Amino acid sequence: MVNIKILLDKEGNWYYAGQQIINEKVIELFYKSLTCKSGHYYLVYNGEEQKICVEDAPYFAEGVVEKDSWLYLKLKGGLMFPMEGPVYFKNRIPYTTVNNLPVKFTRKAFWALSRYFSEDGQKVICGNFCTKIVEEGEGDEKGTS
Repeated sequence: MVNIKILLDKEGNWYYAGQQIINEKVIELFYKSLTCKSGHYYLVYNGEEQKICVEDAPYFAEGVVEKDSWLYLKLKGGLMFPMEGPVYFKNRIPYTTVNNLPVKFTRKAFWALSRYFSEDGQKVICGNFCTKIVEEGEGDEKGTS
């Protein structure tokens, strides 16, 4: 890859040289090629790495799907991943992780997830899946601001 300027903004929009990328196939390829090394994000394709700028989280949950007693996150870009980590908050915005990378919940996705909150609001439970909800500032590495 040549040295190009690619930005993923805080709303999940991709840009190249200041122009928004709207081709869904390109966006899907970018999401599938995304990796993180030493706190920096890269697109890896055909053995080549291109450093990119990510303003907030690299992934954005647009929906929550229950399947086979597990919860799956429907991500922007058309990808679907099983939910893994706890739900945590950063500046009062909910996040989780997929493949050890941050996922920011859209309001719609978080409301869908709230159907699975335990009565005390401390856990997300769905069949065989259970994870905690970490309030901002609780001291967990994902819950600190």
